[in-house]
Amino acid sequence: RPILLISNSLSGGGAEAVARLMISEIENSSCVLFENDARIEISGKRIRAASKSHHGSVFFTVLVSIWRLLVVQWEKVLLHPRLSISHLEGPNFANLITGFGGPRVIFVHNTLAKSYPTTGRRDVLMRILCRSLYRRASIIVAVSPEIKSELKEFLAPNSPNILTLPNPIDCRRIEANAAEHYGDYRDVLCGKRFLVSVASLTTQKNHCQMLDVFAGLLAKPDEGQALKLMLLGDGPLREKLHDQCRRLNLAFFDAGSSQCFDDDAQVYFLGFQSNPYRLLSKARLMMLTSHWEGLPIALLEAMALGVPSVVSDCSQGIREVWNLTGKSTDSSTLSQAITTPFGLLVPSNEDSESAQEIWEEAIQQALSLGERREQMIENCQTRAQDYSIDRVTSIWNTELLSLAES
Repeated sequence: RPILLISNSLSGGGAEAVARLMISEIENSSCVLFENDARIEISGKRIRAASKSHHGSVFFTVLVSIWRLLVVQWEKVLLHPRLSISHLEGPNFANLITGFGGPRVIFVHNTLAKSYPTTGRRDVLMRILCRSLYRRASIIVAVSPEIKSELKEFLAPNSPNILTLPNPIDCRRIEANAAEHYGDYRDVLCGKRFLVSVASLTTQKNHCQMLDVFAGLLAKPDEGQALKLMLLGDGPLREKLHDQCRRLNLAFFDAGSSQCFDDDAQVYFLGFQSNPYRLLSKARLMMLTSHWEGLPIALLEAMALGVPSVVSDCSQGIREVWNLTGKSTDSSTLSQAITTPFGLLVPSNEDSESAQEIWEEAIQQALSLGERREQMIENCQTRAQDYSIDRVTSIWNTELLSLAES
């Protein structure tokens, strides 16, 4: 009897990257995906995709959701798994509604208050569904203490067992992939002086602020025009970010639509990258301007490659990775970035008038570390080992897979 994993897809970062590692590392595991447009295959693993990604009416979305639910139920009946594990809200709902899958484990990667903050119909509905369905879980896994604390309060008084388990990264695979050449224009980009973002082009990741900050940096005499920005990831805001580049007079190259490679562009939209690690390893800094996060995989991967980061103070998970949990401060009162052994933490009060200046100063400071950069690189690589897949797999075996045997 296998372990069944349920995920949106395996092609993205964050939760989908964790699901990809789980299906690879857990013996006798199978996977149901809501979609698999990247056609990812893992040797020796059974991967069933319910449908392709879609953009349509509410009615069509409901039909697709029902179909995905039926596929998950069929797989549970067919495989009769001894344990069912899911990631993110949609797969979590499908896991909890369907039966015959053994104990049900759900992973929660973001706080609900930040994911669904409004009084709009969709956010209210999602909060109601989470409150009613999450109590059916055998175990809820929160990827940070902040998420665990919120879930305990949100699901009280009858909350199920809630664990905190870290997101893992495969340090050996990351380093091996970073050594591979692309054999195309991306190898040329690796020789440039650039900042990098590895994130989906969505509202959560706040690329609008990132572009504003980058344009401000280029306007400074000491930066000149040599610095570039690489955006690795895709999403619904791609065209909107193109328009913002035009308003800011930033020359951009889009790998998905441009006919010819532009060596003189300032912003590069490179889309989803199956191997982002060579580009990531050559970056001077990684930027993360998110409104909210759980425990960002991209941050851990950058640290594994020794790349310092400048990130928004939007998550207790980030503070935990950077050993700042004992120095908790109200981010809204900060007037400057916090320098850590791994990078710079920027206050998340992005609506303040001084936010742009704080971000620009933080990046300038990180770019001019001098001899301290080598120590920061070493600190990042050492800390990343605490989240290695070898260590986390043993935790999975102890905390989760043992549930299937009990």
